[in-house]
Amino acid sequence: MLLAAYGALRFRFVFGLPFLNDDYTILDKVGRASFASLWTAEHPLWGWYRPWSRELHFWTLSRLFGPSELPFHAASLVLWLSVLTVYFALVRRILGAPAATIAAAGAATLTAWGGVLSWAAGVQELWMLLFALLFLHAAARRDAALSLLALALALLSKETAAVLPAIAFLYCVVLDGDRPRSALRRVAPQLVVVASWAALHPFLRARLAGHVAERAAASGGPSPVAIALRTMLSVVNLDRWPAPEIGWPAALIVGLPGIALLAAGTAWALARSRPAAPAAGPGASRLAPALFALGWATLGALPLFMPSVGWLSYYALLSALGAWAALAAGLARRPALAIFAVTIVAALQPAHAATPSYEWGSDYFQRRAAFFVGRLKQDLRLRHPEFPSHSRLYFVGVPNGTGIGEPWFNPAFRVWYRDSTLTGDLYRRYVPRGAGEPRGRDYFFRCDDSAFVWVEVVRGPEDVERERRANARWESDHRDLALALGSAGDWRGAAEEIEKLVLVFPEDPQYPLGLSLCLGNLGDTLGMRRNARIADSLSAARRAGAKP
Repeated sequence: MLLAAYGALRFRFVFGLPFLNDDYTILDKVGRASFASLWTAEHPLWGWYRPWSRELHFWTLSRLFGPSELPFHAASLVLWLSVLTVYFALVRRILGAPAATIAAAGAATLTAWGGVLSWAAGVQELWMLLFALLFLHAAARRDAALSLLALALALLSKETAAVLPAIAFLYCVVLDGDRPRSALRRVAPQLVVVASWAALHPFLRARLAGHVAERAAASGGPSPVAIALRTMLSVVNLDRWPAPEIGWPAALIVGLPGIALLAAGTAWALARSRPAAPAAGPGASRLAPALFALGWATLGALPLFMPSVGWLSYYALLSALGAWAALAAGLARRPALAIFAVTIVAALQPAHAATPSYEWGSDYFQRRAAFFVGRLKQDLRLRHPEFPSHSRLYFVGVPNGTGIGEPWFNPAFRVWYRDSTLTGDLYRRYVPRGAGEPRGRDYFFRCDDSAFVWVEVVRGPEDVERERRANARWESDHRDLALALGSAGDWRGAAEEIEKLVLVFPEDPQYPLGLSLCLGNLGDTLGMRRNARIADSLSAARRAGAKP
């Protein structure tokens, strides 16, 4: 109940967030997929095979509720609570109830959860963590069938689950006191599952050994030392130095209810907890549980060092769970210090979340992107409840760090309008329609960064007076549109835009000069010369300081 209440206070903002980025790509894929096709390599996404946590999850919820964000966010929060509940039970088995209380409370404060819960696709991490913890439970109980099932589902949720047999091996040796050979026999079936998964995975070899890894290695990225340091600091929410945009007082006030609840709840739970002997074999030392937890944290961090992975805070969650178990082992006999530690890291969470960041894993980035994507959806649907089939939408003035213009952008329109023929892109990638392409209309939009609204720049015939009254930047918008069209070789479209500018601003020489260029490229020599003469006349008049 404590974790549920804390989650409701800390992550209540997610219920108001729209789908983000990858969510649309996945929704677009499963929207036309059969159940059987979910398990195949058909229409691969980003070279990762995650049919359980991605395709099946999105397919099921979209079939039940349609492309509605609320059920997806609710499912993610339920999974988050399930992960922490199973984690508490596992740490209690290993270290006893007081340590489990501290570990679960500390783990709940991890800033990485914000990024995972802010977008529906973050559920891939949650499914993997849930099955990983169920696997460790089953392996500890020597339940071979359940451990293999949980391992298989973890691997079908995310590739980083491949380290789980190593963690289970460590459990056998450190906590159960098995000899290495005996422990290896216990985990041998698990290794077979991982080896079979790796052999059958349709993209794994390309991701780890092919051109993707080579490109990732060549592009630099953080050093192994930096990865290790950030992973360790992420356990206490210091992987990025907190500098809240709204200031420390405001950030702490926002997070105060959750901080107070977690601190008081931890104190209450520790006062009621009975010290219990941790689960360890007869030959294990008193330090064995803490050593296992440290080993868990180390093994869980190994995937972060792969050249094709990179570092994002939620990638380190499996490692962080092991690290908090290790911290809890040291704090269990010092309840006052444990409560203080939980309170401090809980206070760092809202400050970290309010610190500007363009790193994809941060909830600051996610919420910022959600704001712009939500406004785009709202403004488009308000002005265009429907678009004709085969419409193309183009955008300019896109704020940095929103992801607009990335590969998910096309699927977003197909999801919003439930029309598979719609596409979207940036001005700079505009191209005229080819001869064999379906006919349709093109729409153009600019983000007004002063009011954060999307303004339509109407191509072709329009009510110029009305649009000028509604848009103070009408002239520059149509000048930019003409430039985009002309740069793409659409000289007729560029000429139409400049003709409107010539009519509205007849004394400006730049517009007849631009029109002359367009007409020349269209083969209209007479029109080109006529407008060139007009431009020369207007320029001369300006130089003379007189009106023509």
